[in-house]
Amino acid sequence: MLRTRIWLAALVVFVLALSGIPAVAEVAGESTGVVDQTTGVWYLRDASNGATTSFYYGNPGDYPIFGDWDCDTIDTPGLYRQSDGYVYLRNSNTQGIADIRFFFGNPGDVPLAGDFNNDGCDTVSIYRPSEARIYVINKLGANDGGLGAADYDFYFGNQGDKPFTGDFNNNGQDTVGLHRESTGFVYYRNTLTTGIADNDFFYGDPGDQIITGRWAQDPTKGPDTVGIFRPSNGRFYLRFENSQGNANVDYSYGNSNMAAVAGHFGMLPGGDPAPPGTCDPSYPDFCIPPPPPSLNCADIGRSNFKVVQPDPHGFDADKNGVGCEAATPTTTTTTTTMPSIPPNPGDSVNCSDFKTQAEAQAWHDKYFPYYGDVANLDGDGNGVACESLP
Repeated sequence: MLRTRIWLAALVVFVLALSGIPAVAEVAGESTGVVDQTTGVWYLRDASNGATTSFYYGNPGDYPIFGDWDCDTIDTPGLYRQSDGYVYLRNSNTQGIADIRFFFGNPGDVPLAGDFNNDGCDTVSIYRPSEARIYVINKLGANDGGLGAADYDFYFGNQGDKPFTGDFNNNGQDTVGLHRESTGFVYYRNTLTTGIADNDFFYGDPGDQIITGRWAQDPTKGPDTVGIFRPSNGRFYLRFENSQGNANVDYSYGNSNMAAVAGHFGMLPGGDPAPPGTCDPSYPDFCIPPPPPSLNCADIGRSNFKVVQPDPHGFDADKNGVGCEAATPTTTTTTTTMPSIPPNPGDSVNCSDFKTQAEAQAWHDKYFPYYGDVANLDGDGNGVACESLP
């Protein structure tokens, strides 16, 4: 998205470099993030190094979107409250209140963020699932007011399919596609008009969430292409062309309670823990979260496992591909085995499966550090599971 402005930003950096004037920021490729809709925590992944920046924004249940609301080439968070059609947009990737507030659409509508007229600015349009109809508007509202009627509308696709946006033909204008989550069927048009799809293919598995972006390192070339987030294993699968086939890049980031987002995040500070359930690719034998915090062999209770560099936790001191070869303490006559990271239980229990609140809390506390509230036992996010139990 926003190809013209990203290209101009890249040109500015190039010219400054030639002139000897230091550039204030580098142009980075587009990346992905996840939003924990039960807590309102956003986790943004830096495409260049995998580092995480996290912050709170919005209320549980709000629909997360990303876009460049102030036309500065950087995508920032937005929220759509489907209960009343309210839009809350923020102009920085930080915690805080909304910079822009207005309402548009009807309860139950789905927000669509994009640059629909190639003017270098994103706006919020809507898809009405009950009608399979898209309402496009090329301006933002303000001051808690209503946005008014759409600039135009058109019908596309089947009811129940999930909408997404992107610049699929690299002409600077975002258009609309649809994803049939039951089958992985993807289809889109290259114009904002009624008609048959200009391209269609299958990608992903049933239940996957679709996203689009420019995943390659150069953000000035090529169209937006598809990616999916698989909640069942907390993994992203990104493809470099809009066609059926295997992912070109995949990585662990997030868990089954989270919604996927994507965009051009700009320069992120990083340094925050990755979302619960994230597994570092340096340790393929089992799931070890990336730093921070830094872990040692005693923290994980494992030894003699495969390590692939760069080994951010430093488990493979001699770089022979084997981690924690000397994990057993030698200064005592007894060996203490630390608890291993439990496998992800998924959404396999509910509060009625426990007799007491203490029993439910113990189950919750066992899995929460690794996978979050995977069974949704803590509905209000206050850390107390199944509060209605005795």
